[in-house]
Amino acid sequence: MRIGVVDVGSNTIRLLLAQVEGQDIVPLAKERVRLALGAEIEQRGAVSDVSIAASAKAVRKLCAVARNG
Repeated sequence: MRIGVVDVGSNTIRLLLAQVEGQDIVPLAKERVRLALGAEIEQRGAVSDVSIAASAKAVRKLCAVARNG
């Protein structure tokens, strides 16, 4: 079975695409997009609409990578 996981963190959005083989998880692709959302929250107290849009775009891109992987 193939699985994909997208992790949205405070600084980076990451993708792990893997093949599950029995008890093993075999990585097929790893990608990341750095957005530094945490720094923006520290400076402004919130994430801007621009950063939210950039985050959504990054998640869409990583989902497309997972679908095509």
